[in-house]
Amino acid sequence: MAVAVLISGPVRPLVIARVLAPVTRFALPAEAAQPGPDILRYLQDVAERVRRVVRETLLAASAGGDGAQVLAAVDGIGTELAAGYEAQFARQRAGDADLRTRMAAVECRKGCDFCCHVNVTVTVLEAVRIAAALAAGRQPQRQSEILATAERLAGRDAEGRQALRAACPLLVDGACSVYEIRPLACRALLSQSARSCEAHFAAVGPGGRGTSLPSLVTPRLIAAGFVSGEMAAMQDLGLAGHLVELTASLALMLGEPTALPRWLAGEDVFARP
Repeated sequence: MAVAVLISGPVRPLVIARVLAPVTRFALPAEAAQPGPDILRYLQDVAERVRRVVRETLLAASAGGDGAQVLAAVDGIGTELAAGYEAQFARQRAGDADLRTRMAAVECRKGCDFCCHVNVTVTVLEAVRIAAALAAGRQPQRQSEILATAERLAGRDAEGRQALRAACPLLVDGACSVYEIRPLACRALLSQSARSCEAHFAAVGPGGRGTSLPSLVTPRLIAAGFVSGEMAAMQDLGLAGHLVELTASLALMLGEPTALPRWLAGEDVFARP
């Protein structure tokens, strides 16, 4: 497949499509549904900085109507935001001895892939970045696996997927095949107990309910600021900015050549998770 599968023609230049107002809604992890004022101020600061970067980058990239430039900009945004997230997380660790202690106990490692059998919720731009890499020829065998997995999971909710024990189609030999461009949801999921993760995965069966997935809250809060800024920027530009499920979104873009151009034209083509 070539990049043209995602965008085969010109795209409309993006414009600011709404009156800008401060970000006040955040994609928070369930464990932090009621953050204090200090955390809210921190999240808003991160989100507003991310929002400006994403919005201005996409405005500039789309100005000439060149879809390839837009895809290149999305990749650049992903690189910049991943680095920004890692820098924020490093600063938090440097100033928090308790967090450093908890991080030292994290058991995530290659081959421990229990968390790769659940729905992954991402921003559209994160999904576009991965789809573009795949369409450009990276991991060509993954494309058919993505389409097959999406078909198998069609109509199932998160618990239904877990009941099937359906692995992420990007998982190869216990490791992520696109690890360096993995979404923030994956980057920020860190567990101190592989055994608890295994219990969470094993607890869900057909019609059953599983235990909560154990993970550190701090990295997920930081990621929430970045994700919320991305979502706000897309909404500023008149694009559907809600979160999406990774496998289904990749399958849509790789299998339907008009999906991404229609999204860039303002149509909401992605299902909500």
